[in-house]
Amino acid sequence: MPNFIITNVCNLRCPFCFATEHMDQEHAGSAGRMSVEGFRRQLAFVGQQVVRFCGGEPTLHPNFIEMMTLALEEPAREVFMMTNGVWPALVREHIARLSRRDRQRVGFLFNVLPSAHYRPEQEAALHETLRMVDKARATLGVTLYEREYDHRHLFALADRYGFRRLRYSVASPNVSDPRSWLVDPTRDFPALAQIVYALTMEARRRDIFIHSDCGYLPPCMFTAEQLSALYPPGDRMRDHAFNCSGPVDIGPGGEAWRCYGLFSTMRAKTSDFEHSGALGDYFEARTQETPFTPLFDACATCELKEPYRCAGGCYALRSVQDLQHRAYESLIQIGADPAFARAVPRIKSDAVHVGERAGRPLLMLCDKSGTWSKLELSAWETEVLLACDGQRNVAELSKIANSDTARPKHNAARLLRRLFDQGALELT
Repeated sequence: MPNFIITNVCNLRCPFCFATEHMDQEHAGSAGRMSVEGFRRQLAFVGQQVVRFCGGEPTLHPNFIEMMTLALEEPAREVFMMTNGVWPALVREHIARLSRRDRQRVGFLFNVLPSAHYRPEQEAALHETLRMVDKARATLGVTLYEREYDHRHLFALADRYGFRRLRYSVASPNVSDPRSWLVDPTRDFPALAQIVYALTMEARRRDIFIHSDCGYLPPCMFTAEQLSALYPPGDRMRDHAFNCSGPVDIGPGGEAWRCYGLFSTMRAKTSDFEHSGALGDYFEARTQETPFTPLFDACATCELKEPYRCAGGCYALRSVQDLQHRAYESLIQIGADPAFARAVPRIKSDAVHVGERAGRPLLMLCDKSGTWSKLELSAWETEVLLACDGQRNVAELSKIANSDTARPKHNAARLLRRLFDQGALELT
């Protein structure tokens, strides 16, 4: 079930945002919105599957109500909204006016924050939204990104409005954006595991159903007693708790990516596939073929791997760890902007082939699995890559990217981090 990323606009700035690259200001405006006609095409692409609206904040799309109406035109189709709940009044009014049958076809996941993260008018809008939705079709969600977490605000909302379903997720990084590298597995996972355990036990004490999302902690972070309490023998949730099952994201123009964490490294176009099932199969095959390094050395011989179907940790976290390790071998502080600005990138001749088609550069990349594919870059990105001759550092290459003062500023450092992660560059 793909997610429809219909807009990159959001009215909150969550400290753990995993969509920072997609949300970058250089992508803002109409270029960051899915058109109504594009949405129609993607509806046909996914068929009768659940339409999962995401963003940004999907309700801020100027045509959101029209898109929701289109999605519900198919009688067998359901709609699911991943949202912060800070809705425009028109959206609340529209959903309140839906027929009883249509309201039963719309589900919600509300990602909520402690009160301090909202302006007064935003918090008021959130409470209006939570008050009016069908609680049988709604879940409250939180993202864990710090080693201390006070869950009282979550249960306060659940009690006040009658929510009986909770979801938690561990913050995942955007591989090419160090601002989102908030969670370090070795440093933070043990503390986060205790938070998850306490949160789960409190939810069960209150007779509230709770489950994890695609951001998860490996079973080795819990004691044997905690694992038995979290997932008793025969609990079907255990089979999905420690492996990646994140859906594909589909954005404007038919751009698709494996998940937000891998936004810059595992991409495709829906137009290259007959239907969404084929696209999902492609990303699953790519994921299995890519040698993601396990989070911990002990993963290779871990006795919990098979009984708990542990996949070895979030793929985005593993990619960041691999990137940092390779940067460390080159003595490059890739997570520190000043140090990275001094790094000197050079195209890896055995990984990148530079050709020409119709008078334009044609770039081919050999990925970690040994597969060659076209390297999709814009004109300015191509210019920066071809300038990576081992003579100029990142700061100097950034000047090339922004030499034309009439065009928007480009984030060359983020591009070069991404190309390094993809194996197209070496750094000195």
